[in-house]
Amino acid sequence: MKAVLYVGDGAVRVERVGEPEVVDPTDAVVRVRRAAVCGTDLHVVAHAEHVPRGTVLGHEFVGEVTGVGADVRVHRPGALVVGADYTACGSCWWCRPAGWPACPWRR
Repeated sequence: MKAVLYVGDGAVRVERVGEPEVVDPTDAVVRVRRAAVCGTDLHVVAHAEHVPRGTVLGHEFVGEVTGVGADVRVHRPGALVVGADYTACGSCWWCRPAGWPACPWRR
């Protein structure tokens, strides 16, 4: 598959990388159908002091779930999903009314 990689000195390149796979029981693999570049990507490239070369960029996308780990309860293969720049549980008291910034699982 192809990915946009940070290659150093403020540069990015589209390169082939290995196919993703479910490793942990909470993992999901998504086949990206459409992706976008956002300000966060531009900021990372412009101020990449702590970004290792080879880092895959991008978190704004829509795609199809192609595989899930044993602990994934909400999404199933074939589901369409969008990417986000955070992780939250999606079911706690804070997440249900779209208050995900307060989710204790948010990272």
